[in-house]
Amino acid sequence: MLTSDSPTSPPRPAEYRARGVMPSVTYAVLGIGAICTLGSLIWHARWNTGLMEWLVVAGFAMWAGGPYVALGVINGFAGSAVAAVIVLIGSVLVVGGGLAVYYHAFHVNLDPQSPLAYLSVPFVQWAGAGLLFLIWGFVEIRSRRR
Repeated sequence: MLTSDSPTSPPRPAEYRARGVMPSVTYAVLGIGAICTLGSLIWHARWNTGLMEWLVVAGFAMWAGGPYVALGVINGFAGSAVAAVIVLIGSVLVVGGGLAVYYHAFHVNLDPQSPLAYLSVPFVQWAGAGLLFLIWGFVEIRSRRR
């Protein structure tokens, strides 16, 4: 088995080793956010519905889980330690903000329009993921020019 420290494997740049545990922590944050979001979506769905209604719930699940997948992809491409920290902070803000809105919509201020949170919150999360992608790209370009 070849490791990055073995003499026969190509050396990895120091910036990739410097990322440390940041990608793992980011994946954990994204996993917790996805599980909470999708669990909440399934919990608040009506249980006595037919197949067509569950297909709609599956569509909303893909829509609500999409930003977490996009953030995970961005995290996978973060090459430097600075980029990994920026992706972690952005992921915490996007996930935390979404979960706070879901909690408020369903537990603090329960309203007949509360399920609309599953439609509107992912818009903001996609915008946050897009902004994070732009910042990440800028940081990666700047770090490679050095």
